[in-house]
Amino acid sequence: MKKIDKQDPREKLTKARMQLLMAFPFFGELVMRLVLHESKTAGVGTTCVDHKGNMFYHPEWVK
Repeated sequence: MKKIDKQDPREKLTKARMQLLMAFPFFGELVMRLVLHESKTAGVGTTCVDHKGNMFYHPEWVK
């Protein structure tokens, strides 16, 4: 198994979403429905979601 600091940003977010699902099932279920999208645009400096169920993340921030 890889160490968490060696994982790519998408793997880190997937692991965090699974941990949220186990600890807080209601919120975890909501987060699991979001579709992940990597975004390196200036408008996304960290993470954000939209009204269509998409989660955008900046890979450098997730690392």
